[in-house]
Amino acid sequence: MERCTSCGSELPGAAQFCGYCGRVVITVKEMPTSISGSSQTVHGSLRSGAYSSTGSIWSKGEMTRQIPASEEEEYEEEERRRALFGLPLLGPLAGGQPPANTPMVHGTPQFSNVPVVQGNPGGPAPVPALQGAPLPTPSLFAPASAPYTPPPLPNPESWPPSYPTGPLRNPSSSPKQTGSGGSRPGSGRSCALTGLIVAVVFLVVIGTIGGLLFGVPPALSHFGSSNKIPPSLKGQAKINVTPEALNFGALDKGQKLTKAVTVSNSGSLALDWKVNAASANWVTVDTTSQTIQPGALPDTIHVSVNTTNLAAGNQSAEITISSNGGSAQVAITLLVNQSTPAQQPCTLSAPSSSNETFNASMGSDPAAQNLTIGARGSCSSGVTITPTVATASGTGWLAVSPSAATLTRGSAAFTVTVTSSRLSPGSYTGTISLAAESGNSVISGSPQTVSVTLTVTEVPPVLAVRPGTLAFSLSNGDSTAARAFTISNTGGAPLNWTATLDANAPSFVSLSPDAGTNLSAGANTGVKVNVNPSRVEAGNYAATVTVSATDPLTGQSVKGSPATVSVTITITVPPSMQLSTTSLTFTPNCVYTASGNITLKNTGGGTLSWTVGDPVYPSGQPTGWLSVTPSGKGSGDARLNFTADGSGSRIASGKTYTATVTITPSFGDAQTVTVSYTYYCIQ
Repeated sequence: MERCTSCGSELPGAAQFCGYCGRVVITVKEMPTSISGSSQTVHGSLRSGAYSSTGSIWSKGEMTRQIPASEEEEYEEEERRRALFGLPLLGPLAGGQPPANTPMVHGTPQFSNVPVVQGNPGGPAPVPALQGAPLPTPSLFAPASAPYTPPPLPNPESWPPSYPTGPLRNPSSSPKQTGSGGSRPGSGRSCALTGLIVAVVFLVVIGTIGGLLFGVPPALSHFGSSNKIPPSLKGQAKINVTPEALNFGALDKGQKLTKAVTVSNSGSLALDWKVNAASANWVTVDTTSQTIQPGALPDTIHVSVNTTNLAAGNQSAEITISSNGGSAQVAITLLVNQSTPAQQPCTLSAPSSSNETFNASMGSDPAAQNLTIGARGSCSSGVTITPTVATASGTGWLAVSPSAATLTRGSAAFTVTVTSSRLSPGSYTGTISLAAESGNSVISGSPQTVSVTLTVTEVPPVLAVRPGTLAFSLSNGDSTAARAFTISNTGGAPLNWTATLDANAPSFVSLSPDAGTNLSAGANTGVKVNVNPSRVEAGNYAATVTVSATDPLTGQSVKGSPATVSVTITITVPPSMQLSTTSLTFTPNCVYTASGNITLKNTGGGTLSWTVGDPVYPSGQPTGWLSVTPSGKGSGDARLNFTADGSGSRIASGKTYTATVTITPSFGDAQTVTVSYTYYCIQ
């Protein structure tokens, strides 16, 4: 069983603090108290100067001492004990010198200078030290085997009569009475000690309550000083890096090399270090951060360099290692050798693709694919590449062009063509062998092989026709007009088709073409509906075109067949050109210019197109004095402006000049407009 050395309370195993008095635990086993040496009277021992050497009342193994690992921990422990009292006033009682006249028991372990008596707490009080005899402050952790020997004391004859002169007795034995009603020796001192302990406990309780109520920090002791570790007790970490420079020597381009750097801690605190990013991306490290405890083995950083992307010549970089114990830089240097590429033999490279895959619907051909291949190395004589095809299933469906290609640099391109329209559904395989020669010798890497896979699927044809309606608006004087619709095969196999007009269709309507065969999957074709309105009676007409399609393999009608196209035709009377007048007369007076308009209208049907010809002048007369706008070709109704201007011609006053303009319509006869121009100016 273990007990507290301060209050004697029973403690649980491995306790660090007493739950009754709050003191740091110094574990004491519960054993009987013993005093070594023979009992002697105090005054006799003092008079003879041979004070009996009383050993420690604690034998080996009776008390277990907790020794701090360092001065810093001992200092913190002492400050923690003082903080338990809570008030600066009791700081000296917590860890300082004992108050004056505090009775002490020689050889008794002390905790904060309060004697700890082991044994039966109901036994007699120990004999206190003589007043005036100085006692050293015993250390809490002083070895128990080193008892204190007091110095010689003054003549006991001068002592007060109350001091005991009899021999000291074992504290665990019962006291003997001297006379009736007499008091025990030193009982007054024992009462004083008990009163002092009660007062101390009272002050501790009052001080703690006051600190909680009035904010007095219980962590202050020694009359208000802050409970901090003195700077002299604080340690620090210190980084050491070896070596300070790494020389990787001469390396070839593309070479990698690794060297080691050690990081150690020569300080007294843990060292937290890390490697910052290197100054060059060709330097890498395997470890970026670690923690080294004081006295621990150093860490190793493996520094690697990679010359793949470095230019020839000297290269340098550095890494920085920072820590809470300082920082260090490691310089990195190397030399990249100038490399001379070895001449490689002429070698045929791998083709752009090692496998060509084709997919086709039955009755159709897939799109062609391209294949490239080149040569590398020393091919000064040029390289001739010749492809050869072979099929494992089916025949005649695989081809490569051109039949040969010669190159001195770069690569050659070949076109792979598959003809599958006549193949049955299924899978087909073949190979393309690409052989290469240089100077009539087969080069390295020749031949290269490309596999070809063809899959033919059976997908029935599907008919689609767009648009579903066509409209015509013509006059019976117009020429033949055409509108078209599209026939498409949206299925996966060819189809045959026909287009027919219904039995009631007008005779002036026709189709071209009216049939087609083997329209491939995904393909389309156009069909024209032709209408000739010439000499057709004006009116509205209609026709229906029916498109039918069949599967050439089965002869059955395909999906989407038949399809129809509705045709509407409107025939009007032919256009007829009418002019508001066919003659104009200009008689300006003392001015050379004059103008007039003629209105052109279509009094018939359809669309009228017309052409205005150039003015025609009689032989022997001035020319260029007449112009018409608009001129040339036109359509629809229009207003024609005729302008005469004789300022630039040899126009004589009073003489009449003529010119004619012919207007030709798209339907009907041409009409001629005659213009007369007379310039008058009498002065």
